[in-house]
Amino acid sequence: MTAQNQEKPQFDQGAIIKALEAGPSAKHLKPVFPENFQVKAAWLEDHICYVNLSSAALAELPEGS
Repeated sequence: MTAQNQEKPQFDQGAIIKALEAGPSAKHLKPVFPENFQVKAAWLEDHICYVNLSSAALAELPEGS
């Protein structure tokens, strides 16, 4: 199979953003991001998912995060 024939992985930007904003569904887990943060964008590049967060979310993260 050549590189031209390889299928690109499925990427659903909306689903990723919703999942990040919703946080964990298991009650014993704690969210990674502060409440009410917003994802500005998400994209896939070279099999890596990048997420652009609002600066307000970053200001609320604990120091050293």
